Amino acid sequence: HRAKFNVGFYNSLVGLGREPGAVELDAFEVLNGVGADGVQHGAGPGALDNFWRSVENLTTAPGRNIYYFVSQASPLRKVHIQGQLRLTGPVGGGVYDWGYASGGFTADSKIDGGVEFGGQQQFCTRNSEIGDDAVYAGGAWS
Repeated sequence: HRAKFNVGFYNSLVGLGREPGAVELDAFEVLNGVGADGVQHGAGPGALDNFWRSVENLTTAPGRNIYYFVSQASPLRKVHIQGQLRLTGPVGGGVYDWGYASGGFTADSKIDGGVEFGGQQQFCTRNSEIGDDAVYAGGAWS
C-alpha cells in the first residue's frame, strides 16, 4: 500500500499478515523531537523522548530509507526494510547537526541497505540479517 506512517507515543504499527511480506507499506518513521503536531519541540534536539512505540510484521517499499529515531522501549520485530535503516539523523534548524538517540532493539528482521547509527548511543540486534552492502555509518558509542 502507498502509505507512510509516523509512529507516535504509545503506538504500535503491526502488519496483520502471516509473514512480514504480506503487508507492504511505503515507509514508516519516528523523527527527532517531533510531537503529534509534526513540529520539533525542545531546546536540545534529539530522540531522547521517543520511546514506548513499536513496529512489527511488515515490509517497506524497495529503496526507501526508514527513519527510526528512538530511545528505548521501541522494538522493530519481524520487519523487512528494503532500503537503509537510519537510527538518528539531522534535526534542521537546531544548533546540532545530529539529534541524540539512546537505544532500541531489532529482532527477526531483514535490512537490505544497512544501518546508519549517527548519534545513536546503543542499539541491540538479534536474529536479523543485514545485507552485504551494509553501511555501519557513525557507529553506536556506548
